[in-house]
Amino acid sequence: MGMEQIEQAYLALQTDVRQFVARRVRPDAVDDLSQEIFVRMKQHADELRDESRVVPWLFRIARSVVTDHLRRRRDHASLDHAEEPSTEEPERNFNAEMASSFRTLMASMPDEYREALELTEMQGLSQRELAERTGLSFSGAKSRVQRARKMFEEIVRACCDFEMDRRGNVVACTPKASAPCKSC
Repeated sequence: MGMEQIEQAYLALQTDVRQFVARRVRPDAVDDLSQEIFVRMKQHADELRDESRVVPWLFRIARSVVTDHLRRRRDHASLDHAEEPSTEEPERNFNAEMASSFRTLMASMPDEYREALELTEMQGLSQRELAERTGLSFSGAKSRVQRARKMFEEIVRACCDFEMDRRGNVVACTPKASAPCKSC
């Protein structure tokens, strides 16, 4: 694939790439990581054998860039904490525990909506990739994901009250007495 085609592919998917990155990192890192993705695309252009697979290839690069960034931040943070011991106890993060409960709650959703959430939110597919995989139009896939998110939010809010930290991590979950769910 030529450099001009790489640039065209990136420009066509730039909004999706930025959204993918923005869901995973702090807002101040989105621009730099999006640029790094583009640079890596150019560096690895010769690895793309089938031009029809440019979208999965691009998002594989994006996942790699985000993972590298998060790893660097984690390593840097652990060095900072090693030098300055903290007396403050960190808030407990229940995200991993809640994810397993969420899977149980998702089982009550209609199959097409559950699949849309699993693929986009848990497996990291873009809505464009969801459309390709399911045979929907891109706008149809976006609508399905939005409806699935709304449906799931209603299910979760009906059974539990959540307390979130400033980063959006779940730090407390209290089942509602009026409608306790089995998964919390």
